[in-house]
Amino acid sequence: MGFLNYVGATLTITSFGLSLFCCLSSYWSVSVPNPGGGQQIQSMIIHRGLWKRCETAQSGLGSQCDSYYLPINQLPAALLCQRAFMSMTVILSFFGSIASLAMFEFSTCTNTKEKRCTGLFIGACLAIIALLSLTCGTWSAVTILYNNAGVEGVYTSNSRYMQRGREIYFTLGIAIYLTWTLTLVSLVGAGIYFGNNCGISVDDEQAQDDYQQGYGYAYGQPNNQNMGGHGQTWGPPDYNASFNNGQFKKTEYI
Repeated sequence: MGFLNYVGATLTITSFGLSLFCCLSSYWSVSVPNPGGGQQIQSMIIHRGLWKRCETAQSGLGSQCDSYYLPINQLPAALLCQRAFMSMTVILSFFGSIASLAMFEFSTCTNTKEKRCTGLFIGACLAIIALLSLTCGTWSAVTILYNNAGVEGVYTSNSRYMQRGREIYFTLGIAIYLTWTLTLVSLVGAGIYFGNNCGISVDDEQAQDDYQQGYGYAYGQPNNQNMGGHGQTWGPPDYNASFNNGQFKKTEYI
């Protein structure tokens, strides 16, 4: 159980790093040469993200970025939704990473039951992160490929490239692939936390065994097993009764 907690915490922290990078990255779409226009080499590489658009020299020595300085009501609804999805993944993964510290054995601020509840909370966060990242990454990929058909071979003739009147084509950037990686990491982490904290723990099994053996019978109910078969009933202790050593077994010390 301790080893799985370490694995789950590692995956949770990894999901936080991936979600933060994907949210802030400007490499959701990257420009590629236009074969229809005879362009085989780019002097500048244009890459775009959720928050800004950048131009980087082919050598990688210089880069210039411009944020989307537009009122929120003028931005595309798809972009706003993707921003919201990725921002939510960052928030959930951050809280999940903090909560994962309470799952370690050296954590004394929580008991076993609270650790199980914390593990289920982290698993739920990772499951939501997986759903949001998969939706956002796939949505962006479909949009980019649809708007830049031809890069993937849909248009086979150079004239079709020229007819579209586009000089710059874009393909999928590294951030989209990392969102899918984030989905996989989050799903594995959620599976570990759910599998490790769902069901009945060892302590709960022992409590059930004690109950079935008669230790958990309610006051006033007969317990024939532990009362010698006489059908005596449990009752609240009489704190005013006199102390009698004969009431205890010789093997009971406390």
